[in-house]
Amino acid sequence: TNALLIVQDGRVVFERYNNGISKNTKLVSWSMAKSFTGAITGIMIEKGYISSIYEKNLFPDWKDSRSEITIDHLLNMQSGLKFSEEYDTSGNSDTLEMLFGEGKLDQASFAASFPIKNKPGSVFSYSTGTTNILSKVIKDRLEERKIDYYDFLQENLLERIGLNNTTLEFDKSGNFIGGSSVYASARDYARFGYLYLRDGLWEDEEVIPKEWIKATQTPKNNTGGIYKNKFWLIDSRFEEGYGLPEDTYYCAGFGGQYILIIPSK
Repeated sequence: TNALLIVQDGRVVFERYNNGISKNTKLVSWSMAKSFTGAITGIMIEKGYISSIYEKNLFPDWKDSRSEITIDHLLNMQSGLKFSEEYDTSGNSDTLEMLFGEGKLDQASFAASFPIKNKPGSVFSYSTGTTNILSKVIKDRLEERKIDYYDFLQENLLERIGLNNTTLEFDKSGNFIGGSSVYASARDYARFGYLYLRDGLWEDEEVIPKEWIKATQTPKNNTGGIYKNKFWLIDSRFEEGYGLPEDTYYCAGFGGQYILIIPSK
């Protein structure tokens, strides 16, 4: 473990780091980045830049059954796209091809090119590609308004809650790699979690709508009761194994990165 930090009642009550790691060290998020993308989506809807979670016909070249994919489907891993989420090189891994191979320069377009496998909304299928597609929707909506994606993220999230030791990675297409690529200190990750614990408020200002935060804590249908808006929810298996309270919800990344949010504590 490289970092363990606990915030309670607005204070850091526990903080420890491994050798060579400090409170200023930026650590890779991997899929905890997906929860950042979920937060940004909530901000976009609040501003009216995305009409609703039910918006569809998301890209002009999605003229087939992909036109039925909604923002909600992308948020909750129910796009129906045929995308193989594997993390080793022993077989077919669309994830590795997207991140490091053919798709690396424009990861969202690579993921969006896959055909439909299941009816959108019918099957939960965890996909980093799906989240990068959602990030591209956000980018496109901002570009329509001549708003720079990087500047928008800085002004509406990072600067507002003091994420001063956080870097968001973009690919060559100018799209935030929202499925995997945030680099931040443990303290900055804790600030992001604390924003959700406080129902989207920071210094008495609303950063993310409270309704969006509350909705995130209720599982989406067809996810097995464990997922909503790019966050994981505690199910009975997790609770029995680790003793975490039932109201826990969390960000999770490959390799064991977690931001655990526990309102009852």
